[in-house]
Amino acid sequence: MKTKPVIYAIVGVAALLLASCAPAVEQEPAPQLTFEVPIAMGADQELHISLGVHNAGAQGFAGDERFEGQMEIRDASGELRASAEVLDLPAIPAGDTAWPLAWRGELSPGAYRLTWGSDGYGFTTVEFAVVERNGRLYLADDAPAEEPTEAERFASQAIADLRERLSIDADQIVVESVTPTEFPDASLGVPEPGMIYAQVVTPGYVIRLIANGQTYEYHAAGERVVLASSDQGATGTVTVESIQVTSDAILVKGHSTFPDGTSIQTELLTGDQGTMWWPESTYAVVQDGVWQVIVSLDGVTLDRETSYTVYAWAETDDSTRVSFPFDLAGPPAPTDNWPVFSDETYGFQLAYPGDWTYKDLDAQGAGMPDDWPVERVVIFYPQAWAERFERSGPPDPDAPPAIPALSLEVCIGSEEQFRRAYVEPDRSETLTINGIEMVREESGSGEYVTVQYVFQNPANPDVRVVLVDNLSKFTDRAAEYPDIVDLIPTIVATFEFAR
Repeated sequence: MKTKPVIYAIVGVAALLLASCAPAVEQEPAPQLTFEVPIAMGADQELHISLGVHNAGAQGFAGDERFEGQMEIRDASGELRASAEVLDLPAIPAGDTAWPLAWRGELSPGAYRLTWGSDGYGFTTVEFAVVERNGRLYLADDAPAEEPTEAERFASQAIADLRERLSIDADQIVVESVTPTEFPDASLGVPEPGMIYAQVVTPGYVIRLIANGQTYEYHAAGERVVLASSDQGATGTVTVESIQVTSDAILVKGHSTFPDGTSIQTELLTGDQGTMWWPESTYAVVQDGVWQVIVSLDGVTLDRETSYTVYAWAETDDSTRVSFPFDLAGPPAPTDNWPVFSDETYGFQLAYPGDWTYKDLDAQGAGMPDDWPVERVVIFYPQAWAERFERSGPPDPDAPPAIPALSLEVCIGSEEQFRRAYVEPDRSETLTINGIEMVREESGSGEYVTVQYVFQNPANPDVRVVLVDNLSKFTDRAAEYPDIVDLIPTIVATFEFAR
């Protein structure tokens, strides 16, 4: 009766011995999957993306019905632009690659980030960009070299010339600006001795480069890129010649022996105190030895019992600082006896000198689009110039050019329509004349700068009257007609809308 427990014990020990002698079961190695994403731009201008899974392990991959792979394409801002899903993954022999999905679609030019993978197996990320070249889309890595623009080509030529002149590296030269302009003839304002140039308006560029702290100006058009001026080592003097005060602005005029393009800084003091309303950035640019600046009073009233002083100096040389004291004892030149030009349709008027006249031109001439916003063009000029604008027959190459002193143009429409006819200026400032806010705009540089005064009717913002100064900032014209140049600001100051 005592044998049975002994038998059970022996059996139990034997079972333990047998279990300890049994071979261990080997755990299956984790799959080693990597993700591949070849991308190509097809002839159809669509992206072709293949989603691949490579088995990098030594064992075959049995497949996964719960793979749940995801592909996303996002742009530079993170916005989702395309996506796809792969729900199950087939078996993949060791060393092989499966291609469960091919995606095709259109993407606009830009930078993108693509992710492809699965939460259970990891993800890969690919960054790529789509660019446009000559009307076709390419992947950035496969795109042909982009042709430089005309402006870039001219700037590169100017840099190469300056690099050789100064014996410096190109990376020591900074491009300050490349400005489209129109030169009055093919000399580009820089005639070479003994050369004859076509007397036609020549579209081109003014290129300003900075090297070693100095500014260099190049003129470029056609096959010619030529150094026009530089302020390297420039010295000279500055003088203030006159100050004219109206109810709305102060006009300061002066001369300088510094090279054209030199900036003249100005400042107004009351006694020994500066004025808060005089802008610190107020400066003028020397053109043919002359400079001028207009500062809006913008509600400021000058005291007739107070003495004021304007200071001016070359931006590159503080030692040239000069002063010009003035007061309000003498009012501006009277214009009460000037005739008045008025436009009843658009409700404005303008006074002009008694020995001047004006002429209406066709604002909607041949070749102008039907929706052109300029509705009226009137030119003003001295009566002594009348013959220039009355000629008939073939052009006379020896006759003075038919360029009016001042043009008045009425533009009707929105800001967008206005800028169809008048390009964005290179420089602008807001002034107030006769209680009307006006914008003075300048386009161009060097010896050829167009100045226009833009008056917007406060009662009807779609009506803009533009006064175009065709003389003051054109060096040759200003030198030939200095008295007329002096009159233009006074004429502009008489403009007003009907109240």
